[in-house]
Amino acid sequence: MKFIEHALAHRWCLGEGLEIGAAAHNPFGLRSRNVALREAFYEQAQIDMCGEVAPIDIEASADEIPLDGGSQDFIISSHVVEHLPNPVRAFLEWNRLLRPGGICFIIHPLPSAFPGDESRPLTTTEHYLEDFDKAHDRSTHPLEGVNGGVGGHYHVASAESLDQLVHALNARALLAWERVDMEAVDTKVGNGFTLVYRKAPG
Repeated sequence: MKFIEHALAHRWCLGEGLEIGAAAHNPFGLRSRNVALREAFYEQAQIDMCGEVAPIDIEASADEIPLDGGSQDFIISSHVVEHLPNPVRAFLEWNRLLRPGGICFIIHPLPSAFPGDESRPLTTTEHYLEDFDKAHDRSTHPLEGVNGGVGGHYHVASAESLDQLVHALNARALLAWERVDMEAVDTKVGNGFTLVYRKAPG
């Protein structure tokens, strides 16, 4: 089974960019390269869904991508941010890679999307910032309450709470992102929300 492409992504993700953690069963049909690490569970999930695996173009983690700054028209991720122990570090890396006026397009699961997440509190901005300040990664992030353990759902977010994090990073001059679109329920798979940001042109 493969999900349909996303009209909203085709509206905003123009030119050439990166998809973080692309999946064969969840194609976007954009001019993008797949950035991912080779992990057995990631590959097996794709095979289970559609019998194939999306090729990896750049083998790298989401928060350390070996490309020049300002080189990408867009960066898109779907159901990836919750798997990152340090999303702030990833956002700063994506910001570095985006050209002025570039687009960051995020689909994140709703708290009700997966068993075990719906009973967890939303991750606060303070928690995200603490993970960043402590430079947490998979080897150091506490696993208490993490749905799925290492590589699982480190955080739970709503559109409002994740947007609050971006506002906080803007206020600290770590990002300069303007929200230009959103979906309370994404029109791709239907179990997440969509946030679209544009990097300041200056």
